[in-house]
Amino acid sequence: MPPREGKSHENTLKIIEGTHQSVDAIDDFVDDEKLSEIMEMQRNVLKKFACIKQQLESLDKETVKQVDDACKEIIRNCELLVILKTDLDGIYTTVRSIKRKLAVRLQQESI
Repeated sequence: MPPREGKSHENTLKIIEGTHQSVDAIDDFVDDEKLSEIMEMQRNVLKKFACIKQQLESLDKETVKQVDDACKEIIRNCELLVILKTDLDGIYTTVRSIKRKLAVRLQQESI
């Protein structure tokens, strides 16, 4: 059994050494300056997204206000149309009444 333990220990050491080499390679690949540049770019992107979000929120508020104003105007116009219809009905009723009276007078005068 001792030979297996030695071999196992060697394999473990090789794995640990390989892991350290991998970490060292990644550490060499990612330079602190490059990492700082990447972080700065990420911060700039986040700032831009925050500005866009704020603009969209204000746009949404403005759009809601415009829709509310348009609805109020439509309601006012509908109320005005109802009033105008009532007035026109009154005018037509008066015109029809005058027309009947004139027709009766014309019949009386022609007789």
